[in-house]
Amino acid sequence: ETGTENAAGICWSPDGTAIAVWDTALHYLIRLFAPDGKMLGEYSAYNGSLGISHVSWSHDGRLLAIASYDQAIRMLNASTWKLIALFE
Repeated sequence: ETGTENAAGICWSPDGTAIAVWDTALHYLIRLFAPDGKMLGEYSAYNGSLGISHVSWSHDGRLLAIASYDQAIRMLNASTWKLIALFE
C-alpha cells in the first residue's frame, strides 16, 4: 500500500536503498519507501490540485528535485525531507 491514489510515478534512489512514489497530477504527495515496503517519509507542498510531474535524485542521493504542475521545482534534503530551495 503506497497511500497514493494511483502511484503515478516511481524513482529509485541512486544507491537502491529507497524508492520515491508520487501521486496523480491532481495531488501533491510524494512518499519514500525502503525496498521492504517500510515508509521512510513523505512530503506534500500543499493540499489540492496541481501535483508532481517529475522526480529526480542527485547523483549522491542526498537531494531530491521535485517538479510540479504549478511550474515550480522544489529541492528537498532526502534524509530530513526539509525544503532546501524553491525555484518558481
